[in-house]
Amino acid sequence: MKSLFKVIVGLCLGFCIGLMLITFSGCGSEPPIEDWINSSVDPIMAEGFKDMKDVSYTIEKTGSNEATITFKFDGAAELALYAQDYDTVKTTWNDMGDSMCSLTNSLIENAHNYGISDITIRANLVNDVNNDLVLLTVVDGEKTYDCVRDGNE
Repeated sequence: MKSLFKVIVGLCLGFCIGLMLITFSGCGSEPPIEDWINSSVDPIMAEGFKDMKDVSYTIEKTGSNEATITFKFDGAAELALYAQDYDTVKTTWNDMGDSMCSLTNSLIENAHNYGISDITIRANLVNDVNNDLVLLTVVDGEKTYDCVRDGNE
């Protein structure tokens, strides 16, 4: 359980580092989303999460004006399960969700600075046991699905 909390704390720190780097990068004219992901977002995320070997993520264009970041880490399903019953774990879970909200907001700001005026940023945390199950979804800074808050599927 302690290693799981270490991962969560590291995940939040990775989000924070990514937020700082995102805020100070990006400029240009209206480029394609793929260019923005490759030249701006990928390097920023790699730097923010470089010390977090337990966390993996992918970033991809998922619509004409949409990018999706999918996060996965060992113990995510277990964390969600414990967060339903234990307040201290729920606080950690909520802090992680809030960090994902801040990350998507910062990515939108970065996209605007890069020259992309119309974009939707989705961030999903997937179940580490079954990657087809989403545990938490944030769209443009708002939690749209939270398995702890909304119940399990």
